[in-house]
Amino acid sequence: MMFKDEINKLHCELEVDPQPQQTLFQSWFKSKKAAGYKPDMITGTLYKGEDALDHCTGNWLHTLDWVKGISSLKMKNTKRLWDIRTSRLGVQQSAANPLESDCRHRKDLVYLKAQVGSGGPQGLGQYMYTSDT
Repeated sequence: MMFKDEINKLHCELEVDPQPQQTLFQSWFKSKKAAGYKPDMITGTLYKGEDALDHCTGNWLHTLDWVKGISSLKMKNTKRLWDIRTSRLGVQQSAANPLESDCRHRKDLVYLKAQVGSGGPQGLGQYMYTSDT
């Protein structure tokens, strides 16, 4: 994936779940794990123009580390930006005025909600999403 900041002339090349470099012959006889494959891995490099500035690495399910300076890949200048074990959980709140594309405007859900509210089909209330809760 490529993320660009045109104003500051920055871009980040990010790879999610990169596959190991293997020849066709090696892929038949050598497992991905033996070739250094780690599932759910993230690696990326931040560039300013053509110059590499920083590097990020991690696992998109657990951690994201940012290595300051491309020459310090020995993890000396590493800062852990996100860790699932220590990050605070956010609380989601429904928008008061959702967009027209919001799932709460689906015709089938609107119809079912009207039926349950008017004493129609019983037992559906537990499956209905309402912004009141």
